[in-house]
Amino acid sequence: MPPFRSIELPSGASVDYVHLAGRSGRPVLYALPPGPQTDRAMVVEGLERWIDDFRRDGWTVLSPVAPSGGQFIRRHLPLVTEFLAAARARHSVPDGPVRLFGMSNGGISALETAARHPELFSSVTVAPGYLRSTELVSALSALPVTVFVGEHDSGWLERGRALVRALEAEGGRARLHVVRGEGHEAGLTLSYEALRARLT
Repeated sequence: MPPFRSIELPSGASVDYVHLAGRSGRPVLYALPPGPQTDRAMVVEGLERWIDDFRRDGWTVLSPVAPSGGQFIRRHLPLVTEFLAAARARHSVPDGPVRLFGMSNGGISALETAARHPELFSSVTVAPGYLRSTELVSALSALPVTVFVGEHDSGWLERGRALVRALEAEGGRARLHVVRGEGHEAGLTLSYEALRARLT
């Protein structure tokens, strides 16, 4: 894994994060961590399986840790876009849409952020994730959305199916991929090829 860095945001929040520098013209991945989101270990867990593949393929990767005192989904959701802008400026990441990815709580964070700021992203991929408010479905339908979810992750599976149906009803491009034989950590079993195919 690349080393963790820290950045002070205009709002005054301090955010630790991982940055993998990519090659010019290659995609940018913005990954939001699972679990409590305030722990560096969650950023590692959310990226470690594929980080060497992203490095080999020249992707730029950004992944923040939520500041102490609250998860992105509970307290710090506005920092998701604030951090992205600050990190892109610091590391001279070219302008243009970003592939947004999140696992579990990171998936919820990713979907809600994309619905509020669809102009910043080219796609959203979650493993798993769902929207907590149906009022955001229409805005999210502007983007391609992929939901990976474990066959045995019952509550999240039903929410994922409901989200895909709602997005399709709005004319959106949405896909549900059920990972057979897996539960809530199905995202951690995905091959790089399977994940990359939905990010691009």
